[in-house]
Amino acid sequence: TQSTWDGPAKDDPRKVGKILRLVVSEKARRYGVGSQLLEALEEFARSRGNREVRMNTTNLFPEVLYFYKKNGYEILHSTRRGLMRGDLICYRKIVESKSGTETPQAVSAVPS
Repeated sequence: TQSTWDGPAKDDPRKVGKILRLVVSEKARRYGVGSQLLEALEEFARSRGNREVRMNTTNLFPEVLYFYKKNGYEILHSTRRGLMRGDLICYRKIVESKSGTETPQAVSAVPS
């Protein structure tokens, strides 16, 4: 199991955190480990004043796309890269609480 945090995007006034990599070994999948890691990264981002979390993935693994959707992430945009490498998909989730106690689940996808 592995996760990587890159902190807030450097020049973004909205304080966007980036998750570079989130990998759960095959043996640990389907036990909620990935969701727990994602929640911990979101809480870490929130505690650092980030309002949004983003990550990129490809469309080569449908189970990964389902995982992010199930955890409240929506597609921000996608980039066609060719058949062999798959399309690049950028996901985002708003993690800033509106009232200081409530956290929204997701934001609407922005058309590409």
